[in-house]
Amino acid sequence: MKKTLRERIAALAAMNVPALREEHRKVFGKEPVSSHRQFLFRKIAWRWQADDEGRYFVIDANSTPWRPVETRERIAFQRAAWSRL
Repeated sequence: MKKTLRERIAALAAMNVPALREEHRKVFGKEPVSSHRQFLFRKIAWRWQADDEGRYFVIDANSTPWRPVETRERIAFQRAAWSRL
């Protein structure tokens, strides 16, 4: 039986740093740049949540990294509106 997202994140929270680094390799396909336990946990959990919800994020030169597409577009609209004041 497939684990729910909540169960997978609970198991992730119980992992030590070497296990989190290995999980990072599985999820992202590359070595993590950090060995900070909380950073690794949050980064992996975030990706799992995005995959589970079907939401993917856009990174480009005109936006803050890792913002949802709809949020990035809303912010661009707000900036344009504020620039007219």
